[in-house]
Amino acid sequence: NTPNRAILHHRQLASTLYALTVAPAPNKKSLFTMVALPFLSLSTTAASSSTTACFTMARKSLATSTTTTRLLVQLSTTATTPYSSSSSSFPQPAPFSPRRNLGSTTTSLKMMQMNCNDALKKQDEVLSFTELSQKPVTTLQGIGPVHQGQLADLRLHTIADLANYKFFHLARAIATLQSVEEAGGRQVDDNNAAEDGDDDDDHVPYHVLNLNKGLDKAYETWSLTELMDAPVAALQGLTDEAGETWKHLGVKTIGDLAECKYCLWAEALQTAAKFEE
Repeated sequence: NTPNRAILHHRQLASTLYALTVAPAPNKKSLFTMVALPFLSLSTTAASSSTTACFTMARKSLATSTTTTRLLVQLSTTATTPYSSSSSSFPQPAPFSPRRNLGSTTTSLKMMQMNCNDALKKQDEVLSFTELSQKPVTTLQGIGPVHQGQLADLRLHTIADLANYKFFHLARAIATLQSVEEAGGRQVDDNNAAEDGDDDDDHVPYHVLNLNKGLDKAYETWSLTELMDAPVAALQGLTDEAGETWKHLGVKTIGDLAECKYCLWAEALQTAAKFEE
């Protein structure tokens, strides 16, 4: 029946882990304690979520060990091999292969080196891009309880919230366009002024380019270059209190917000998730 097949499946995985622990390895004690024992103690109600949790613990405990790579590869192969109930001893792990199968895609071990460890807390380094995008902001290195509370005041709770923060996107647009802004701005065309029938010296021609929906009234006539040094509260919708909150995070100006590493990391993680298989 189905429960019995599940138990046999878990016993096969457990036996592989047990066989690996008897081989020389710098972390074999933690491997057996954190991974083999949970598998061996699974009851008839063991679910796939327990298996996933044990795999996660294995990756965390031996993330830097070559033995870990061998373990995960052998598990992926062994897990597809039927367990024989007539065998009186633990079966040996499948031969090591330099490649492992993930669904319909064959991934080389070299690709497993992909990581974002310098931006993530240690316990979250094993998560996928998709999983990371939904994690709290404290997943990012440098954000502790204090900064978490400050970001919560800005309604930024998850990595996805940071990635989609509209004021960050506006600040980044200003920064990008500022790099191609011509010094001195647009010149007044006297011919157009004459055609308008306005001979006043204070004639100001209308320009299509503007950010009026994103800037407070006092900053609407500023150039993009000038806006880079404007306080973040110059962005329409950000209060002075929000500006003070950002200061605690090292962000004082629109230019600072455009280069905020936490927002940049969050946006990159979310974008990467869209291309993750």
